[in-house]
Amino acid sequence: MPEIESAVVALSDADWYRLRRVGQIISLKTPTMDGEALLFEALERTIDGRRQWRPEAVDFVGHLIGAMRSIASHEIERKGNKVVPFTSSVELIGLSDPTDPEEALSAEQQIRMLRAHFGAGGDSLALQVLDAMELGCDGSMIREQLSLSQNALQTVVRRIRRVAHRLLPT
Repeated sequence: MPEIESAVVALSDADWYRLRRVGQIISLKTPTMDGEALLFEALERTIDGRRQWRPEAVDFVGHLIGAMRSIASHEIERKGNKVVPFTSSVELIGLSDPTDPEEALSAEQQIRMLRAHFGAGGDSLALQVLDAMELGCDGSMIREQLSLSQNALQTVVRRIRRVAHRLLPT
C-alpha cells in the first residue's frame, strides 16, 4: 500500500490532466459513467487491492489507464450494451502484428518507449492521440475530444509514426 500511496502523491498536474482526458475519452463508450467516475473507480480499486499494480511492468499512469479501460468494458458488458473492442495503438500505428503474443509483448514495450519519448519532449498532444487510439476511438472522436482539424490530427499521427520508425527496431 505505501507504494501505491507514494505513486498517487507523485502524480504531477500533467499526469492528472492526462488521466482526466483519457477518462473523458473512455466515457464516450461508457454512457453510464463519466470520466471522473472512471478515474476515481480505478484509483479506489487499486488502493483497496481489487486491481493489482505491477510497477515493474507498467508505470502508475499506464496502470490507471488500463484499469479505466477494464472498468469501462465490464460496465458496457454488465449493461448489455454492444461492446466496442478497444484496439491497440500498436496496431493503429503499424508497429507489429498484435495477434502474435511475442510481438504483442514487444509492442507494449515499444508503446512505453514512445510514451516516454513524447512525455520527455512535452508533447502532450501526441500522448493524448496515442491514448485515444489505444482506446479504439476513431478519427472523428479524437478530433472532437481534442478539438483538432482533420489536418492537425493527420499531422500528429504522422509525427507519431515518424518517431516510432526512428526510435524502434523494425
